[in-house]
Amino acid sequence: MCHAVKTVKALLVTLVALLALSMLSTPVSALAPKYYAARFVIDANGQCEVYEYGVGTFPGRGRVKIRGLAIAQQEADHYWSYAPDDPNTRVWTHRSLMKVNWDNSMLVAYIWPSSTTLWLWDNEGNLEIEYLGFTGYLKNSSNRVQLIWGKADIGFYNEIHLQFISVYILKGPELYLDFDFTWYHDEAQAVRHTVTVWPIK
Repeated sequence: MCHAVKTVKALLVTLVALLALSMLSTPVSALAPKYYAARFVIDANGQCEVYEYGVGTFPGRGRVKIRGLAIAQQEADHYWSYAPDDPNTRVWTHRSLMKVNWDNSMLVAYIWPSSTTLWLWDNEGNLEIEYLGFTGYLKNSSNRVQLIWGKADIGFYNEIHLQFISVYILKGPELYLDFDFTWYHDEAQAVRHTVTVWPIK
């Protein structure tokens, strides 16, 4: 009889422990973030506007193409990926390049994500990729060629009656090179982006 009571008590303790674990795990799994994969392309080609800080604005011509994949979280009105806040999110790029000519100058930049790249895509169709790394070269009007490297921000903006792609480049670590390249849909041959998102189970 004593053995049976001990067995029943042990069984009850086991059941209570399992029930407690079940109750604890339910809110955790309910709050677990859902992740999404996002394939993206930002592409602009043709006439652009080149702004050089401290120098002025010039008409230019060239192309930028950024393509890649992001592992992102979803918020109410946007998707985001930023590894410092969530190391499960990440951004990759593939064969991303910008080449622009203006005022007898030329800039060529190869672009890739850094450890702090921020990727945002909202319900309005705007796509921003910030804190990218780049390296390349700049040839100025006197044909002097210099190696450049630093950080770049790229965005596709879908405003009313206007779509444009903007690329902002800073050279580091001194940050004495400061350019903003903008392609407008009514002036360039092509200004487009595509984003395809699907849930990761």
